[in-house]
Amino acid sequence: MSEPSQIVLTFLESVGRRQDAELYVRLFRQLPKSSFALVALDSVVLREAMGQLVDALHFLSRLELFPVLVRGLEPSVPPDTEPMLQEFAHELQHRRLQLVTCEGETQDLAAALKMAVGRGHVVCADFSASAAAHGLAAVGELTVTLNSRKLVVLRSRGGVGPKDARLLQLAANHVLQTDENGISVVNLRTDLEPLLNGAYLDPQEQLLLQQVSTIHRQAPALITSLTSPLNLLRELFTVRGAGTLVKTGTPLECVQSYRELDRTRLVELFETTFARSLDAAFLERAPLAVYLEPNYRGAAVVHSGLDHGSAYLTKFAVVRSAQGEGLGRDLWQAIARDYPILYWRARIGNPISAWYRSQCDGMHRQGDWCVYWRGVPLERIPAYLRDALQRPNDFV
Repeated sequence: MSEPSQIVLTFLESVGRRQDAELYVRLFRQLPKSSFALVALDSVVLREAMGQLVDALHFLSRLELFPVLVRGLEPSVPPDTEPMLQEFAHELQHRRLQLVTCEGETQDLAAALKMAVGRGHVVCADFSASAAAHGLAAVGELTVTLNSRKLVVLRSRGGVGPKDARLLQLAANHVLQTDENGISVVNLRTDLEPLLNGAYLDPQEQLLLQQVSTIHRQAPALITSLTSPLNLLRELFTVRGAGTLVKTGTPLECVQSYRELDRTRLVELFETTFARSLDAAFLERAPLAVYLEPNYRGAAVVHSGLDHGSAYLTKFAVVRSAQGEGLGRDLWQAIARDYPILYWRARIGNPISAWYRSQCDGMHRQGDWCVYWRGVPLERIPAYLRDALQRPNDFV
């Protein structure tokens, strides 16, 4: 890796883990340059956070990554936008970056954007002169044509929804995690309708989610991030992110036998994620259910619990590259929906212990293990603890 890249990766250690940054840089560089990401910005971002945006684009250029900027999602364009764009281009020139603005129909526009990105320019696809509906359709078409997997919508307010650390309950067994950046993950398949029908978002945020949903209908594989310019690098290069991640939603499979899936790929997923070898007896223990992402990027295995209607979660794994996409949350919601009485254990120091604590009703530490539970009647907790601790090890 080049010296400028090493300098930038060292900087990224201040916003997240270096190994996460290296993972994402490697994944991004495997894509065609024009497929890296689309970054949508509006006049408010240009006015209030131009310096932060220029800094972020400069750092990305040091990694040889050039997102395609997009204008045209805001309802109307303020009259002072043109002078701001000129100032933006001037600030980029100070960083030895040239801003190239492209307009036109999708195919011609995509060809011009690819050429400019290939030359190392900062390019902007401008749909601001289009009617709102046409602008949305054009962004969706451009996403498909460039084969972009990531759309980042920059807003001065960052993510959407309540900005505090709590659980936002949309319905029984349907909760969304929130933090200082807003709602962490929105699954359009399951969350959009209750979010639009409830009093969780302001009208501007509701409109934005509807716009993103329209784009996702054209590009279902797209991952959209709603974040502030200050957090653009954190959103791109850390698993946790720093904003609201919006995804179309993963259609999960649920089977009752290992015979119904590819056991080799399942074992590889668990062994790669935990960096340990599964015990040969693992697949001999009949599961109650296996929840699976069709491409084997994530899976969970539950066994029969101590009482009727309860379940013991024995394995929960998501590949590192998918941990920032909310796949773990999708798996978790499917399990919680089907098994309101659930318990599991994890070793002390498990990297997702904090997340487990946020999902459980209670926990108990004993020896090398932490036992977690949710929905367990108070008088039955001691029995569930004993059952969890006496379960066989899944790994050698």
